[in-house]
Amino acid sequence: MKTIAITGSEGLIGRAVVSALQTLGYRLRRFDLRLPVGHPGRGNVLDAGAVARLVADCDGVIHLAAVSRVVWGERDPELCWATNVDGLRNVLDAAHRQPRRPWVIFASSREVYGQPSVLPASEETPREPVNIYGRSKVMGEERQMCGA
Repeated sequence: MKTIAITGSEGLIGRAVVSALQTLGYRLRRFDLRLPVGHPGRGNVLDAGAVARLVADCDGVIHLAAVSRVVWGERDPELCWATNVDGLRNVLDAAHRQPRRPWVIFASSREVYGQPSVLPASEETPREPVNIYGRSKVMGEERQMCGA
């Protein structure tokens, strides 16, 4: 049975992913600040040690943890950047250090495109974010693509 770690497991997308993967029979490691105190998966992606323990011996990682609302990012840009960029770095570093490297899926956002002049946006649409949340997701895409 494959083991998949899901950061941000208690968010809107995370809950749907958990439900779908449970139905398919995967062994899941949920990881989220919103899990109850004492739950083994309660954690923060800014805690590199906790992320390393989460990722150890996993077959894959679905990284959904983020400051995920534009308004939240604008209210606390430092936390947004730290969570969305440094948290992703922790996930990628932990995965890279595993003897049997897990695959990693990173969730970006339409916010990377800003206000595109042509809709629908495509992969070729220039990334021109207009807020800290969008800029943090662009940085995540760049890190993911270069494998860092």
